[in-house]
Parts: sequence; C-alpha cells; structure tokens
Amino acid sequence: MIIELFIDIMDAGVMNDAYLQAFAGGYGMDKSAFEQLRVELEAYLLLKSFDLVRWAIDRRPSSINHLAQRAREIWHWLQSTSLGAQASASP
Repeated sequence: MIIELFIDIMDAGVMNDAYLQAFAGGYGMDKSAFEQLRVELEAYLLLKSFDLVRWAIDRRPSSINHLAQRAREIWHWLQSTSLGAQASASP
C-alpha cells in the first residue's frame, strides 16, 4: 500500500525533495500529480495516527504514550512541510 511506503520514508528520516521525486517517479507520477497525492497521503497519515491513539485508549492503554508521541511527531512534521504550512496559513 502506498501509504505504508510513505510512512517508511518518513520513518527513515529521508523525507526530502530528491527522495520524494524518486518515490513519485517509481509510480510514474510527475511532480504535480504527486503533490496532489501527497496532500491526501499526509491527511490520511495524520488521521491514521490519531485513530491509533483512539484505538489505544479503548483497547491497549499501555500503548497510549507511544502512539500519542508518534501522532505528535507526525503533526509537527506536517506543520514543518510546505503543505502543512500552507494549510495552517489558510483562513
């Protein structure tokens, strides 16, 4: 699944433009097509991270701290990206 690959890239700490272009190229996408997909991937990634926190609250309280920290990291990472900055600047 493409989102899992996106998460692996983020986890590896290599989320830079060159790597993202190689990622997009591997799927046969040009930059504009990838940027459209990237918005959706980032939104899904954030939603998934907070849903995991909700799941931990209900099903595995011992994982709450770890998953909440992960959700915070994703939130901060998205805020530092150009797309995250654009979204927070919108009215």
